[in-house]
Amino acid sequence: MPKHSPDEAAPDTEAMDEIQPLASEAPLIIYIDFKSPYAYLAIEPTRRMVARLGIVADWRPFVLDIPSYLGSAKLDKRGKKVEKQNRTQEQWSGVKYAYFDCRRYANLSQKTLRGTVKIWNTDGLATGMLWLKRFESLAEQCAEGSLLARYLDAVYTPFWKREFDAEDLSMILGVLKEIGAPSDGFLDYA
Repeated sequence: MPKHSPDEAAPDTEAMDEIQPLASEAPLIIYIDFKSPYAYLAIEPTRRMVARLGIVADWRPFVLDIPSYLGSAKLDKRGKKVEKQNRTQEQWSGVKYAYFDCRRYANLSQKTLRGTVKIWNTDGLATGMLWLKRFESLAEQCAEGSLLARYLDAVYTPFWKREFDAEDLSMILGVLKEIGAPSDGFLDYA
């Protein structure tokens, strides 16, 4: 259960937003980036593992800087042809193999995983996740049907079907409202 009603704004406490990268009250810290197909495919198995072991995990956002190690590329408006890119042949090979591997696993899991049309800035999605973490304890966040679980489900699946603009704060705000999360003050927070 949320500590605050959905109509209530989040408490204005800087201490709640401070994350120590390797410190947590939970025995397991799980970092995810919404633009990572690996993170998307790992959500369900990780949830099952946490439940099976009966432990609390501290789910945290992490925003990968993919261009720094894999170069960047952007597809045309139809999402079919590379419009701009600055990748070496080695980087392209790595990216293609990674997506091939992820799609194979996604097919086994009955999930849709379409390659993205660009390297998304997932700061807004990470901010939405941090916003939600303010309203539930770590144990509550790990429970089935928690605000955090509903947020992950509401964002990941449409993102990997190319149906969700990860950089549009109004869409993120819409997800918060859709899942019944507190949303007043989110845009100022973001």
